[in-house]
Amino acid sequence: MAKKQSGVTQIHLTDRALRDIEGIRVYSVKEFVKRVATQCVASLEVALTHISENAELLHGETDFDAKFQFYSAGKHLLICDRQPNGIFVLTVLHGSMDVPTRFAELQPTLVAEVRPLHPKLM
Repeated sequence: MAKKQSGVTQIHLTDRALRDIEGIRVYSVKEFVKRVATQCVASLEVALTHISENAELLHGETDFDAKFQFYSAGKHLLICDRQPNGIFVLTVLHGSMDVPTRFAELQPTLVAEVRPLHPKLM
């Protein structure tokens, strides 16, 4: 179980997750309007709050490595690594992507990105 402070689990966003969120915002502004971008980012913020307040909302997928946990945030999927020192959001994928293929491509990099963070946060 992730460590809780004041009833919430700490959420840590990797650089990749931050880039993904910024990419979602930029794409939404370009393809739609600023209001849509704001709604997309707000939806992700709500999702982060939900998993922070209830880490049990994260779930595994039988088709993927058991150490990764997932949470659906509207049209996006948060891919996380749940550790005793918090929840690490590794990447954010759009549901229209071929998620299994994209995840398989990213998995080695995601593991490498999060591994050095664990000792720093304990």
